[in-house]
Amino acid sequence: MLGGVISRVRNAFQRVFVRATVYSVLGMLAFTLTLIFVNYYSQASKIEARLESFARDKADTIAASVALDIPWLRSERVETILNTIAADPVIAAKAYTLAGREFASDWKTFNAPSAITIEPLAVRAAETGVAQIKNAEQSMVYVAPAISNGRVVGSVLIRVSKRELHALLKEFEIQSAVTLLLVFAVFVPVIAVLMHRATAGLSEIAETAKVASEGFLDLDVNLSRLAPGEVGQLQTVFKKLMTTTRQSVAEIRRHVFTDRITGLPNRTQLEKALADRVGGKKGAEGVVFYIGLDRFKLINDMHGYRVGDMVLTHLAERLSEITGACAERNAAADPFVSRFSGDEFVVILSGAFSDDQIAEISDELVEKMGRSFRIEQHLFTISVSIGVVQFANTEQTSTEVLQNANLAMYRAKSAGRGRPVFYTPALRAEVVEKEFLESRLSHALENNSLEVHYQPKVDILTEKISGAEALLRWNDPELGSVSPLKFIPAAEETGLIVPIGEFVLQKALEDIGATRELGFDISVAVNVSPLQLQSPSFTDRMLGIIGESGFPTQKLELEITESSLVDYTQAIIDKITPIRNEGVKFAIDDFGTGYSCLNSLTNLPFNTLKIDRSFIRDLATNEDRRKITELILLMARQLNMETVSEGIETELQADYIKVWGGRYGQGFLWSKPMPIAEFRELLARERMAELQADRLPGKSANGIS
Repeated sequence: MLGGVISRVRNAFQRVFVRATVYSVLGMLAFTLTLIFVNYYSQASKIEARLESFARDKADTIAASVALDIPWLRSERVETILNTIAADPVIAAKAYTLAGREFASDWKTFNAPSAITIEPLAVRAAETGVAQIKNAEQSMVYVAPAISNGRVVGSVLIRVSKRELHALLKEFEIQSAVTLLLVFAVFVPVIAVLMHRATAGLSEIAETAKVASEGFLDLDVNLSRLAPGEVGQLQTVFKKLMTTTRQSVAEIRRHVFTDRITGLPNRTQLEKALADRVGGKKGAEGVVFYIGLDRFKLINDMHGYRVGDMVLTHLAERLSEITGACAERNAAADPFVSRFSGDEFVVILSGAFSDDQIAEISDELVEKMGRSFRIEQHLFTISVSIGVVQFANTEQTSTEVLQNANLAMYRAKSAGRGRPVFYTPALRAEVVEKEFLESRLSHALENNSLEVHYQPKVDILTEKISGAEALLRWNDPELGSVSPLKFIPAAEETGLIVPIGEFVLQKALEDIGATRELGFDISVAVNVSPLQLQSPSFTDRMLGIIGESGFPTQKLELEITESSLVDYTQAIIDKITPIRNEGVKFAIDDFGTGYSCLNSLTNLPFNTLKIDRSFIRDLATNEDRRKITELILLMARQLNMETVSEGIETELQADYIKVWGGRYGQGFLWSKPMPIAEFRELLARERMAELQADRLPGKSANGIS
């Protein structure tokens, strides 16, 4: 209870007018009481001085009158004189011998002889010849020496009452009490009212400032009324200050939580919304759509960031409209639409949705977001790839839900773009496996555990090996033999393909160079990845590696996939021309799969077309494939380009190529890719067969009749 009282008093004392009132009352009390004290001590000092003067005059007069009587102890005459002055304020008058013994007294204070004692002040006055004074609470004593014929013969004592001083003290106490009563009964209420009016509004300002200091800078300032004078001015200024502060806080919050371009909530606000709506909370249900714009970077590159920002704004408005309609149609809560990053948006739809409803919404987003629209004079059609994650009482955190949606979105992009992909645990497992694969691949590159195998390139007419294609192989201690179809895409995504490509070139030039020194006149073809071509240092790196190897440039062929030529034709020409001028040949790999412009083939500095194995595989059963392959071979002859047919596995396929004028081929019909040692053994067996054929008339070069 006492603690509650103390707390209420402390809270009340926080108010400005309460403190001002208390301080004013205390100041007034201090001033008034000080005046009373000063007046009291001034009057008391005057009274004491008057009493002392009175006692001195009486004592000196009587001492002079009885000086001749004291030595003879004429008590009757002395007592007569003492009785004449024994009236108020004198309360005692006595005469003492030289020894300090009383021998005469006024009738009021007369003592029997047996009760008479020695008075110390009388002895001291007689001994020193100097008057003695003693102040007591109720009286003042003055002792004057009696001198006769130049010597002290005794002394006279006069005791006066201090009743006047006590009356003054009583009056002082009454004045103090009246003053306190007036202060608390009259002045305190008056001062409180005046102070409350004078400081009206300051308490509200102080309370508002206190709340603001605790971090609530966006609160409204509602002042009950404006006080007059300077306080009112202070209220006005403070209100303007808080209004400006609130606007500034709102502006800062807008910048912190809102995307500047689209006006949508940004990544920071998205993370907060995810934590509120998802976060593994009980009863949380809904769907997260992670939406990525396909090839949006080309718009910025081709039309500039101003147009790109306008496109983003338009698509953000379209996305909000679509998701709002979907939520209303499915009786769901209002959607949360945000811009996550440059060309990525995230939508949260809260509520219970069936798989069919989610699929319908996803397809609608892909279809409507992909519709054409016009910005200024430009017409745009931008497809979207969407990752979809449904959460319902899930144990996943909001971060995990967002990561899974992002993962599904990138799978949609890698699957061809313009489609939704639903997240599954298997998708996460694939990513984990991929990350491990990339880690092991990096380790393999650092430790030189990658291998280069060689697949023979055969002259179909003579069935002799004319060269080889260098192909990368990887046998990992933990993963075992890893297919190029798995680790080559991983190397391209991580950028490892650039150092790997240079490693393959160096190794191929070293192995085939050593093989040529054994007397085998063969060439080698090495693949170049699109990432290598995009590197600004591609030309210098290639020429440096080739120059250091000492390999004859006319026996080296660099293969570039047809898909690499679609968007970078002139740039590629500028990079490969200096290398080609050194005698290196270039081939278009996987021809027929990359949608090349046939007109551009006449301008590209290529020597060879490598027909993709997908055409060769179906030659025996597919008439369209046969026609296309025949046309490619015919076109190559017209352009004076060599051809290499990949993936030949049967004699029939080889015969088709031979009939249509194809000269070179690769495939399992002759050999699989093999290590350099086995490749050299194959070359040695072919040479041995040639020597035997020379000795046996009627035999072909490969030893077959």
